[in-house]
Amino acid sequence: MLSRLQELKKEEETLLKMKAALHDQLNRLKVEELAL
Repeated sequence: MLSRLQELKKEEETLLKMKAALHDQLNRLKVEELAL
């Protein structure tokens, strides 16, 4: 049971990192768009 929770926790951390990376990319695109 504990290992399952640990797996989910790792998955959550990975998803949060991906979300942050996508957020950064989106912000960069917005900035580039404004610069045009």
